[in-house]
Amino acid sequence: MEPAVLTLLLQALFVLLAFAWRTVAQLRETGGTGFVAHRERGLQAKAAGLALTGGLLAVVVGTALADTRGRWDAVAVLGVAAMLAGLLVTLIAQRAMGASWRIGVDTEERTELVTVGLFGRVRNPIFTGMLLFAAGSALTVPTVVTALGLVAALAGIVAQAQLVEEPHLRRLHGPAYDGYVARTGRFLPSRAGVAHE
Repeated sequence: MEPAVLTLLLQALFVLLAFAWRTVAQLRETGGTGFVAHRERGLQAKAAGLALTGGLLAVVVGTALADTRGRWDAVAVLGVAAMLAGLLVTLIAQRAMGASWRIGVDTEERTELVTVGLFGRVRNPIFTGMLLFAAGSALTVPTVVTALGLVAALAGIVAQAQLVEEPHLRRLHGPAYDGYVARTGRFLPSRAGVAHE
């Protein structure tokens, strides 16, 4: 199977498990889908969402438009490994969030601050998994479109985490969130968290 074909199949699996299946699980558990991005207010939230969604779509479109006669090499194998790791990280983190899982921020809603599992070391492991998956896709199918999509997705994720979600969680949880920030990294474990143990 060619790298581009396998990448498209893994992208479809990611959407099926991380979005469709997770939404169904959330609906069963809470009675809501967890999709609240349409309730986000402000230019920063809209721009972050647009960059993130557009970037991820560009990665998929770039894969679909790629030459399917591409050959396997060490970089493509590394890309597939990154995609599988990204999918696994995303699913584990979503499960750890439980009823607090959301796509987007609703300022009227109060969710619990999740600090267990992967969230004990990283504040945004779902975003980490998504970035790892997108980077793996761009490595396996290296085109201008997949590379630009990865850059846009990265910009959107950083903006969403830093400018939208973190201020919301700080308002919601106050000093508890500040303490959590001090011992965890945004996307990767921090040295402070390792030293804290």
